[in-house]
Amino acid sequence: MSAELVTSVDEVRKNVLTLASYNEGTSSEREFFIRKIRNGRNFVAVRVDGGYAFAPSKFAGYLDNDISHDSDLDNRNGGATDTRISTFVAEVAPGSRQREEIESAFLLYCSSLGITPSVHPRTRRYWLIEGESEVRNPPWTRDELILALDLYLRHRSAPPGKQSREVAELSATLNALSVHLATSRNAVFRNTNGVYMKMMNFRSLDPLYTTEGKVGLTRGNKLDAAVWSEFVHDPARLAAVAAAIRAAVSVDPVANLEDDTVTEAVEGRVLTRLHRIRERDRKLVERRKAKALRTTGRLQCEACGFDFHARYGDRGRGFIECHHVRPVHTLASDGERTTEDDLALVCANCHRMIHASRPWAAVEELRTILGLLRTSAN
Repeated sequence: MSAELVTSVDEVRKNVLTLASYNEGTSSEREFFIRKIRNGRNFVAVRVDGGYAFAPSKFAGYLDNDISHDSDLDNRNGGATDTRISTFVAEVAPGSRQREEIESAFLLYCSSLGITPSVHPRTRRYWLIEGESEVRNPPWTRDELILALDLYLRHRSAPPGKQSREVAELSATLNALSVHLATSRNAVFRNTNGVYMKMMNFRSLDPLYTTEGKVGLTRGNKLDAAVWSEFVHDPARLAAVAAAIRAAVSVDPVANLEDDTVTEAVEGRVLTRLHRIRERDRKLVERRKAKALRTTGRLQCEACGFDFHARYGDRGRGFIECHHVRPVHTLASDGERTTEDDLALVCANCHRMIHASRPWAAVEELRTILGLLRTSAN
């Protein structure tokens, strides 16, 4: 192999991801990968799926490098690759907060692999590649974060590593979930590395971990923190919601009923769609209307009392919407069937207000709000 050096950021990125792919390859490929990570001194870090992939600069700096060519370069001076990489990739400044974060991420990376990085007389150097690329994964959705947080909290004291059965199973579930969410995927979409890194993002939010002076992997996003605060104090509810999402993923994808007037439920997009399907079931809605007409003789909003027939005459006869009142996470349970008693009659305005923000309002809550407003107006 001719010892050509890389000439672009994309060529460096390609080498880093090539090395990372060996972690999930054959036994000889994984041994090669482990050896490179353990023995390397200077590393290129690539942002992938909420975390980092690492490769020694000496591996990343030669054109089209891979396991078959790398042994030819073992005796070459790594200084040449460091210099070349520095011409188009920014080195992380020593002593900076970013340097501390990447070093922490690298040590977590090694820990998840069950290795201790070699000690070198000089401090490790890092170059960071981030930004748009063909390997950039989409942001984690609420559904995905719920599943990842459920795994983290079930193993809070000792999160499973990248090679564990639990992480592999979640990676497979997330890839199946992407079909339901119509998410674009690539070769590294929600792989075991990404799943593990997301658990480490949650660890950075966990006071049981951070009070010891540790930081975890801090490069998460705002939705990580929102899902954490919504569920961390109610792990039983989190487990139920996660189980409902997994149950929904195991069946054919539900119809896409996206509606700009409906805020996604706390429980995520898949269960929001199930909710919308149930409350739009025409036969079920007609049975609920018929029951109201038999018992009260009218179709009246259960929140505000609005009656379309009384207001609009014949044009409004028989018109009312329905809202599914059962908890969203119960909709995917085996054997659970929706009945007309699970539907509340609501006008279009009140229905929009119920779904306007998280958490969704109950019909009773909306009724109370309207009652208080009437009282204050008098």
